[in-house]
Amino acid sequence: MLPALVGEAEVDAAAADAVAVLERFAASPLCERLREIDAHIVARELPVLLRPGKGDEALGHVVGAIDLLYREPDSGDWVVADYKTDRVTSEEGMRERAEHDAA
Repeated sequence: MLPALVGEAEVDAAAADAVAVLERFAASPLCERLREIDAHIVARELPVLLRPGKGDEALGHVVGAIDLLYREPDSGDWVVADYKTDRVTSEEGMRERAEHDAA
């Protein structure tokens, strides 16, 4: 499957990148947090249909997916988590990405 996605010449590099991402995640506090909330997860990749936002009035609706929806174990509050896989290497880049995604 990987060769079909990246081409034969890129398989080794793509596999190494995937292993590095998984190892980084496994060593991160996010991995432990995911274990903690496991029993409280309501949905992953939940389809959503939303009204258009300000400035998007020409659209009839906005379609997307919520990456992870769960109930906070202590408070019962709903939490919507959205994974970002962009490679951002600076604080400025992170701010720009966050502003773009919030729009």
